[in-house]
Amino acid sequence: MNIIFLDFDGVIYTLNMNLNPKEPKDAIEKRIEILARICELYNCKVVIISAHKDMIIRKTMTSRTKWIQNLLDSFKTHGIEVIDRTPCVKIEIEPGHIIDIWKEAEILAYLKEHPEVEHYCIIDDDDRVSFPNMEKGDFRNSDLNMFREYLISPLAYSSTDPTIVGLQESHIEEVGKILQKKRKI
Repeated sequence: MNIIFLDFDGVIYTLNMNLNPKEPKDAIEKRIEILARICELYNCKVVIISAHKDMIIRKTMTSRTKWIQNLLDSFKTHGIEVIDRTPCVKIEIEPGHIIDIWKEAEILAYLKEHPEVEHYCIIDDDDRVSFPNMEKGDFRNSDLNMFREYLISPLAYSSTDPTIVGLQESHIEEVGKILQKKRKI
């Protein structure tokens, strides 16, 4: 089975949309269409890793939160099969400092629960450095270091060109290359 571990913010929705509400709504549609092509071309199913995943009912893969349900409905309309979300894993990074969202641990837990996943790709912008270096492609020490070779990290914001943010056509081929790798975990 081929899996896309998908984040929402910065991939489907972008910081440009939050900072500029006049960004065309068809930009979201375009990113969903790109995801649909990826899923069709590489026979992928989607597992949600978004920070908003706890608003998705795992048993039914539905949400009471309107914008999330609208997004899940749009995925379904485009033939994107969302099969699950990663479990919520809390980790203590130092004594007394617990983190609610640590995607590396959550993906690792999911992969351990699902040995049938042969190939996977992670699409998540969380690896990008905050402003102002984000547009330069600088990376921070992230919670996805263990999975860096399986990671595509779209640009979440551009002050000059909002058409280059989020999931892009160029990512289609990148996903294909990553999906050729055998899983190590």
